[in-house]
Amino acid sequence: MEATNISQTESSKPESNKPGSSGLAKSYAWQFFVDWLFLPNTHLGWTSRLTGFAALPILAVVWVWSHGGRGPTNIPAWRIGPHLLYLPLPPESVNHLAFLMAAVAGLVMVLGFKNKLWPLTIAIVIGYYGATDWVACGCHFIVLEWITLIALLFENQERSATRRIIQVSTVICYLYTGLQKLLFPDFRDGYSFEATFADGWGLNELWRHVLPVAHLGHGFWVFISWATIVGELFLGLGLCFPKTRKATAMCAILFHVAISALLDLFISMFSLVMWAGLTTFFDEKDTKKREDTNTSTVDSANFPTTLLTPKINVQASLAAVLLAVLVFFPLRIYFYPGRPVDKLGFFDRSPWSFCMFLARQETTRLDAKYQDAEGQWHDHPIGKSERWGGISSDNETYALAAYMFKVHPDAKRVRIETDILLNGRLPQEKVLERSRSDDSQEISVHFSPAQPGMRLNLSHYNGI
Repeated sequence: MEATNISQTESSKPESNKPGSSGLAKSYAWQFFVDWLFLPNTHLGWTSRLTGFAALPILAVVWVWSHGGRGPTNIPAWRIGPHLLYLPLPPESVNHLAFLMAAVAGLVMVLGFKNKLWPLTIAIVIGYYGATDWVACGCHFIVLEWITLIALLFENQERSATRRIIQVSTVICYLYTGLQKLLFPDFRDGYSFEATFADGWGLNELWRHVLPVAHLGHGFWVFISWATIVGELFLGLGLCFPKTRKATAMCAILFHVAISALLDLFISMFSLVMWAGLTTFFDEKDTKKREDTNTSTVDSANFPTTLLTPKINVQASLAAVLLAVLVFFPLRIYFYPGRPVDKLGFFDRSPWSFCMFLARQETTRLDAKYQDAEGQWHDHPIGKSERWGGISSDNETYALAAYMFKVHPDAKRVRIETDILLNGRLPQEKVLERSRSDDSQEISVHFSPAQPGMRLNLSHYNGI
C-alpha cells in the first residue's frame, strides 16, 4: 500500500514540475504500460508445475531431433536467406549432462519448488538444442513452452510480468493460427480438413476406425473449417477482456481436451503447454473485481500503479522487447520473399508461425543429383530410412545440398528437384542448383494450378 501511494504521488505531480507535455505524456504512457504488464502472481504455482511436466516429453523430442532424428544429419532450424545457421553439437557427455539437468529441473518444478534456476536450465537446453535441428523447434508447442519458461524468469514477489507475457503468447497463438487459416483459400474452402481427416490420417488409432469420416461430404468439411476459424479467433479475442476471460479459458481447456482425445498422442504435448498458459487467465475474486473496475475508468487515482524502481524499469523494458518479438516475429511469413502467403508451403512457415493443421503436405518426388569434376551427373541415393525422403521445406533442401557436398568430395555441383503436393491437390516444384564454391544460389519455386480431386500419398502416413 505504501509503495502504491508513493507511485501515485509521483505520477500525479503537476505539469509545471515536468519538463514538457510530451515528457509528461511519455511518463504516463510508460506508467500505464507497466501497470498493465505487472499482474498479481495468481496461480503461478500451477503454471510452473504444468510447464515442468510438459518439459519432460518435450525434452525427449528435442533430444531425438537434435541428434538428427532418423538421420543421417541435422537440419538447422534457422537460416538467413540461403545460408543455414549451424550450431555445434557439444560432446555427448555434455549433451547427456545438459538434458539430465533439464529433466531434473522439470521434475523439481512439478513438485512445486520455486527457483528461477529450474526454468532457466530447461529454457537454455530447449533453446540451444532446439536450434540445432528444424524439427526440434519446429513444433509449435516447443516454441510456446520455451516462451513460458522465459516468462517464469520475470517472476517477482506479489506482482510480476510473468502472467502477462504468457497471456500474450497464448492469445497470439489462437489469433495467428485463426488468421492463417482465414487467409489460406484451401482451408476456407474445406480442403485442408478434408485432406487431413477424411481418410483418418489426422486421427489417433482409437477413433480412426470408428468415426465415419470417409462418408462425410465436402460441405461438412467447409462447415468445420469455418467453425474452426471462428472458434480460434473467438478464443484469442475472448481471453483479452475481463468479462469473457474466464468462460473463454474454460472453453479453451475443453477444446484441448477434445484435441488430446481425438488426435495423435503427440498432440497432447501441445495441450499440456496450452493448459499451462490458460492457468494465467484465472484471477482471484478480489483481483478480478479490481481489474474490472480499473478497466472501466482512466482515472489515475483509481488505477493501481507499480512503483517505477530501476529494477522494475529494467524488467519492463526487457518484457517489452520480448512482447514485441512475440507479436511481430510470426508475421515474417507474410513477407516471405518471392512467394505469396497463400502458396507458401506448410513446412516453410515453421518454426514459430502457428500454422497448426493448416494443410496436409506430402513430397511426391525427390530427385537429387551431383556433378563430378569431369562434368558427369550422378544420382544421389536416398535411403528409405533417412529423413530426406519426405523433405519439402527450404531449410531441408539447403541442408540436403550441403550434405551432398560433404559425402561426395568430387562433387562440384548439385541439383535437387522436389515435387510437393498440398492437400492432395495444390502442386508446386522446388529446384535448387548450386556449385560448391557458391552457396548464395536460392531455391526457385514453380506453382501449378490446382488439380481436380485429391490424390493423397499414404506412404507418409505416420508423418515425421
